[in-house]
Amino acid sequence: MSLERENEYSSSFDEIVSKAKEIILKAGRHDPVIIAEGRPDRCIFKVDALPVTASQRADFLYMIGLAMGEHDEVGELSHAFLIHEGWMSLVTKEDNENIIPSEDPNRIEVLVISAQQVQNTDTQLKIFEIRRNSEEQVIHLDGSRFNASNNITAETPLLQAFIEGYRSAYKEIPK
Repeated sequence: MSLERENEYSSSFDEIVSKAKEIILKAGRHDPVIIAEGRPDRCIFKVDALPVTASQRADFLYMIGLAMGEHDEVGELSHAFLIHEGWMSLVTKEDNENIIPSEDPNRIEVLVISAQQVQNTDTQLKIFEIRRNSEEQVIHLDGSRFNASNNITAETPLLQAFIEGYRSAYKEIPK
């Protein structure tokens, strides 16, 4: 795990998406990253790996939020971003909806970039299918299947867990 701090910085979701795509295309992978933006600082927290189950991942991100809030890493939290790779299953009504994506023989590898504003809980989400060549190098990121509609509602339980952890520990310093 590593932590970077930057002062007086604000990112747009499109800037974060562009940088994440650039990294995975160049490096062939994207380690899980949490970006916390506040007033006035930004903190980038790189994680070696996320836990296996969804509940473990949520608990893990809650604990990271808790630690960052206790140490006042960014001041008052305004935005949180999460970038990670993962597996996705595309299920239909006829499919077994209880299949774990990592165990689905028809799974696809994806890059997921999510963002949440803290005050109004507005969320943004971009998902890109990762396409690799025979040498396992990333050759293309295809978002056409997942990002066509702007009318979808995104739920970000992992970011929500991080934000809840941060909020529960952060104490604003009186002026």
